[in-house]
Amino acid sequence: MPLNFCIRALQAWSLLAVGLVACGVDAARAADGQASETADESAVERIHSVATQISRQLYFEQHTLTHEGNAARGRALFLREAVTKCVACHKVSGQGGEVGPDLTQIGGKFGRSHLIESLLEPSRQIVEGYRTAIIQTSDGAVHSGIVKEQTESQVALLGTAGKRIAIETSQIAGRKDSPLSLMPVGLTEQLTAEEFTDLVAYLETLRAGGKPTPGAAIAGPIKLPEGFQVRTVATGLTGGTAMEVLRDGRVLICEQTGTLRVVRDGK
Repeated sequence: MPLNFCIRALQAWSLLAVGLVACGVDAARAADGQASETADESAVERIHSVATQISRQLYFEQHTLTHEGNAARGRALFLREAVTKCVACHKVSGQGGEVGPDLTQIGGKFGRSHLIESLLEPSRQIVEGYRTAIIQTSDGAVHSGIVKEQTESQVALLGTAGKRIAIETSQIAGRKDSPLSLMPVGLTEQLTAEEFTDLVAYLETLRAGGKPTPGAAIAGPIKLPEGFQVRTVATGLTGGTAMEVLRDGRVLICEQTGTLRVVRDGK
């Protein structure tokens, strides 16, 4: 627990530092007579906003890891495009959008902690093939979306609204991949912790039929003794079989595939 807590705390403080830097800049400007007292108030508000966001995310994570949730209510939330926007971008059993990955079997591929991370921090781990491409054309226009098709003569992008844009390669002045996912953030502002847990519980039910592979049938909350807390250190593991914590804080994890994962500072 101390290692997990420290890693998550460091991540939280790194985000909070953005607010602290902003506060320092505003304070310096005020000292130089370039800003009024309202600048200091604005900086304090930004710090409070960042701290509140971090606190809510940690609370949602803790609640969802330790509570069952209602999959039926979660499915209803998934289908409410105006609230969660899930179905606008993701398919389940052939129904839904195509901007994001198909989630028909997501519950059998990823555990609850990974599902939580994907919803709270969508840009932390982006599935290959779904990275956002940003393309600037020779006329100065900028387009962004998922590359759905690419040939020698053109590139086809699919944006968040599901609109397909075809761009001639001869018109491309610049192109780069964005580190940010097209998936919107802010679910903690749209849902309660109970609703968020229901949504994750529903995603856990999305599995392939037949006999599950080892570890694929694991679902539900983590049961903890009184006084204990759980924190996510790493996700996306394939059947972890052994773990060792080194003195320098690194965590060695042996996966069922024979791969050795080294986790440090949550990465």
